[in-house]
Amino acid sequence: HALALQHGKMVAELRVAGFDKGSAVRQLMADPAMQSAHPVFIGDDLTDMPAMAAVTDLGGCAIVVGEIDCPIARYRFASVAQTLTWMKRECTA
Repeated sequence: HALALQHGKMVAELRVAGFDKGSAVRQLMADPAMQSAHPVFIGDDLTDMPAMAAVTDLGGCAIVVGEIDCPIARYRFASVAQTLTWMKRECTA
């Protein structure tokens, strides 16, 4: 069946081997309609690391919520509430 299992904090992801959230971001951003877009990814789990690496490689912004170790993240927030407060401030400025 060629599936891969990846465990996270409170999740187990079953996905096609060789694909992850990072490859999904790269595929989405390859669409011509996304040429002028800058990707942003907010994650809170180890399963989010490939997507955070992808958005960083593509000139976007990785944001961590919680206690995971992600040195490439531009921003880190302790909670969802703090993340939402920041987003409201940044997106309405």
